[in-house]
Amino acid sequence: MRLKIRNYIYVVIGLGVFAAIVWSLWLLWSKAWNSLTTLNPTIAAGIVAAISAVAVSVLSVIVSKFFDQRIAVLKEHRDKKIPVYEELLDILFRSTYGDRLGDANWSPEEQLKKMVGFTQKVIIWGSDEVIKAYFQFRTIVLNASDLSAVALAVESVLFAIRRDLGHKNQGLTSGMLLGTFINDLHKLAKK
Repeated sequence: MRLKIRNYIYVVIGLGVFAAIVWSLWLLWSKAWNSLTTLNPTIAAGIVAAISAVAVSVLSVIVSKFFDQRIAVLKEHRDKKIPVYEELLDILFRSTYGDRLGDANWSPEEQLKKMVGFTQKVIIWGSDEVIKAYFQFRTIVLNASDLSAVALAVESVLFAIRRDLGHKNQGLTSGMLLGTFINDLHKLAKK
C-alpha cells in the first residue's frame, strides 16, 4: 500500500515539475516575443537571424552526431558479424571439400561442436533474416533426405548473410551462390 502511495506522490510531483517547466518556457517565450515586437524592426530582424543561425547550427551538429553514432554502431555490429558468418562458411566448405583437401579426419563430434558454437554466435550477432534462414536450414537438415532441399536452404542462408552485410544480391538467381562451390549442381537439381 505504501508503495502505491509513494508512486502516486512521485507521479504528482513529476506532473507538477513538468507543468512548472512548461509555464516557465511560456513566460520566457512571451517576454521574448514582446521584447522583439517593441524593438526597431531592423534590430529585431538581426536578432531573429542570429538566433535562427545558432539554432540551425546546433540542430545540424546534433543530427550529425546522431547519424555518426548510428553509423559507428552499425559498423561495429558488422565487424562482429563477419567472423561469425565466416565460421559458417568454414563449416560448409570443410563439409563439402574436406575429403578432397586432406581434412578427412573431421569427425561428426567436431562438426557438431562447430555448429553449436556457430549457433550460439548467430543468435547474438545474426540479423532476424539470417536467423530465420538458419532455422529453416536446420529444420530441413534434421528432417529431410532430399539433398536439393538442403542445398537450397544453405543458399537461402548465404543470401540472407550477404543481405545482412550490405550486398544487394541484384542479378543473383537461385543456384548461383551454390554454383560457386558445388560443381555438379545440375545433377543435384535433377534429383
